[in-house]
Amino acid sequence: DLYSGLDAEGKMPVRITQQLKLRDRAALDDFLASGFRTGDGSPAFHTGPLKILTDGSMGGRTALLREEYADMPGELGVAIYEAEELNDLVNAAHGAGMQIAMHAIGDGALEMCLNALEGAHTANPADDARHYIVHCQTGDMDQYQRMARLGVGAAIQPIFAPSDRLMAIKRLGKKRAGEAYAWRTLMDLGIFMSAGSDSPVETLDPFAGIHAAVTRQDEAGEPAGGWNPDQRLSVKEAVGLYTEGGAYASFEERRKGALAPGMLADLAVPDRDIFSVLPDEIPGTRSLLTMMGGRFTHREI
Repeated sequence: DLYSGLDAEGKMPVRITQQLKLRDRAALDDFLASGFRTGDGSPAFHTGPLKILTDGSMGGRTALLREEYADMPGELGVAIYEAEELNDLVNAAHGAGMQIAMHAIGDGALEMCLNALEGAHTANPADDARHYIVHCQTGDMDQYQRMARLGVGAAIQPIFAPSDRLMAIKRLGKKRAGEAYAWRTLMDLGIFMSAGSDSPVETLDPFAGIHAAVTRQDEAGEPAGGWNPDQRLSVKEAVGLYTEGGAYASFEERRKGALAPGMLADLAVPDRDIFSVLPDEIPGTRSLLTMMGGRFTHREI
């Protein structure tokens, strides 16, 4: 109500796609009975996907793995749902036409998500559901190829690659960690992707994320050459994840995500050309001018 009221008054300074964390089938059914579905609302504020948390975090050893933690034998992490409960929730949302965003950090959680999504598609085929995995930090090629076949996307946080590096190697061991945070692999498989910050866990600054995606290093330049450098992205690819990728993930590619005739005039003017400077000059970039719908929301020039 607050956001819709601000939108009606023309006072929204940002655009919001509202994810819905409806914990169980009863909460989902109550919401669906209201009549709202993904996409309802305005360009400034609209209903987004059902958000489902399926496991915890790598740092806390609650991300669900298929094989035990390297630094805690016998520990696999935590599954928030039993498979039957998760399958039922996903099938109900998918069948009702809701997009689904599933938090999955461990490869065990990713497997549960893919099983649930495949079952939902089998029961109710949909050509353009655009369900996606939030984080998608661990997995293997078989799982990534399965994502591609199912049309399941990934909402990644590039900054996690350098910030999680030492912890991930400790938790997963060198071999499994080498298959994690596999942004290049996901992109090469044609999986649709968007990028974000996971703020306040990490900085909201998109330029820090772009730098991390391009270099696989922290801002101090560590490690030399980048962590798993074969997973690096180009600046153009990284910027695309924050613009076109985000628009596509929210079914808005026809109205935002690019500077083109007929699109919403949402834009930022940075203080340097990040496509031409050295990658280590990208951090610290700031916006000198920001517009939303052709209206200034920030201006230094």
